[in-house]
Amino acid sequence: MVKLISEMDLDEIASEEIFFVDTNILLVVHFGSRSWSEEKIACYSNFILGLLNRGNKICVSALNLQELCHSVENNEFKQYKVVNHKDRSFTKKMYRAIEEERKRLAKDLQSKHLEISEQYSVVSGDVTNDMIKNFLECYENHSYDPVDFITVRYNTNGIINFITDDSDFKKDSGIVVYTYE
Repeated sequence: MVKLISEMDLDEIASEEIFFVDTNILLVVHFGSRSWSEEKIACYSNFILGLLNRGNKICVSALNLQELCHSVENNEFKQYKVVNHKDRSFTKKMYRAIEEERKRLAKDLQSKHLEISEQYSVVSGDVTNDMIKNFLECYENHSYDPVDFITVRYNTNGIINFITDDSDFKKDSGIVVYTYE
């Protein structure tokens, strides 16, 4: 089931409902986005803030936090490369070796991790070989990447409400997707 947050009244949601926030929403709400409209970002931010103010529990997976750190580092590397190195031979390993960039990024990631940890409940993100095997065995029946599949199937403790902008979630009939469009 898909619910459009832009058309929702928060009073329709019981304060006991628990939600899971996907990485793409964490990235935009906590780090910003150059490609999303201000209206869309505000809609997600206001929806999450409204849920928190009503007392709803909101969770993230440690896997999502890992994916978030990876995405932020990739974005920072790409931006640094565009501004400072037109040469294709400049690699992420070279970027990681720049001490001042590493310190700046570490400070930013640590600050955002603290912010996220204070606002949401962080659920363990264990991954086992059996989980990966299951992901691969039913690969043709879903469109998730491994992190999303493992989060939805194994790391949510039965939570079925997902705040995401990822269309792959919309195809899963076992969850309720709260999205902008």
